[in-house]
Amino acid sequence: MSESNNTWYVMLNGRRHGPLRLDRFVQMIGTGRIGPDDLVWRQGFRTWKTAKETDVFQNAVQQKKARTAAAEETWYSMRGDHIMGPFTTQDMFASIRDGMIMAHDLVWRSRWQKWVTADKIKEFAGALDDARESMESELWYYKDNDEIKGPLNFVQLREQVIAGELPMDLPVYSKQLGNWKKIADVDRLKGLAPDAPPAGEEEEMWYYRKDKETIGPVCTDALIRRIRDGELKPGDWVYNLSAKTWRRNEEVDELTAPPERFDESTENGSDPAPDASKEAVTPELSARKDVKK
Repeated sequence: MSESNNTWYVMLNGRRHGPLRLDRFVQMIGTGRIGPDDLVWRQGFRTWKTAKETDVFQNAVQQKKARTAAAEETWYSMRGDHIMGPFTTQDMFASIRDGMIMAHDLVWRSRWQKWVTADKIKEFAGALDDARESMESELWYYKDNDEIKGPLNFVQLREQVIAGELPMDLPVYSKQLGNWKKIADVDRLKGLAPDAPPAGEEEEMWYYRKDKETIGPVCTDALIRRIRDGELKPGDWVYNLSAKTWRRNEEVDELTAPPERFDESTENGSDPAPDASKEAVTPELSARKDVKK
């Protein structure tokens, strides 16, 4: 394209503006100063045209839409008590592929009012399935009192870490890892274990995890009431000193009384999507970009 074809004129409010270099012309389209029905001209045109009839206008509009969409697709994820981000959609797919985000991990996108589990996001479904299949093929081992135990796949290992069954200082190994490392030093496992409640309470007292907090102690009857009232949902973690580990409440026989209120988000056995906050979430205030690229 010649220099003359890079020079534009535009009619705004009955006045002619120009000559305008192409970059300035595109900038005015991007800011909305030149609208689709404004008349424009450059050398080579037989007559004035509306801006929307030109390829330059159409390309500028598409680029603006792409930039706007990218800005709106700002994601955060939650691991344990840590909010991580901001991430682009591509970052999220990379984190899923690397096992940093799995189906029941909480994620949030700008302008949403609540956190949801990653498996509720349709665009992530295929990536989550592929990642799970890959991680189920990974063989992991851990050392317990100098005895090597395993193999178990990464999904199983991750679940045991979340449940508190494997301490964070326990050495683990996989072919992908390359050498023995403490769980706390493995990027894919950092921050997964819930905080243990304080020791010294009576064994009949319970603790549970809700909205990033460890709550308790409460007695067994009180905990069952909270399950029946829907305050605790299937998949929420509970702890009792006699058990020495965190478990999902539906796995504990004495807590399996059916709830009196049924949340439709738990139909068909799916986990609910818990809120990370009782108010609209603004994770930017505490976000950390911990995920390894």
